[in-house]
Amino acid sequence: NPDAVPSARSLHAGRYSFEGLEELDLEHWESVHGGFNTRILNTVNPNYALPLPALRKLVEDGVIGELYPFFYSTVGNQTAIGPAQEIGKRVAEDFKAAGVNAAIQVAG
Repeated sequence: NPDAVPSARSLHAGRYSFEGLEELDLEHWESVHGGFNTRILNTVNPNYALPLPALRKLVEDGVIGELYPFFYSTVGNQTAIGPAQEIGKRVAEDFKAAGVNAAIQVAG
C-alpha cells in the first residue's frame, strides 16, 4: 500500500504497474480492505484479487489482445457516493486516454 489508501472511506485510488509480472506474490502485495477478511489474500494468494495468471492466459490463448500494464486499487468500504464517482471518473479518463476498451472489476 505505497499510496496509503485507507481501509475505509477512501478518497483516491492507487495506480500500480504489474508490467513484467506473471503473478502477484505474497512478499510484495497486500490487501488492506476494511470491509472483508483479507487473510486469504494476504497469506495464501493475492491473485484472487487481481487474477493476473488467468488474464495472462487469456492473452496467450488469443482471447484478449493485451493487458493495460497498470491496475487501480481503492476501497469502497464506507466511501461516499460523490468521492466514489470522482475516483471512477479519473480512472475512466486514464483508460480512455490509453485506448483501453474493456476492464474488469474484482472485489478483493
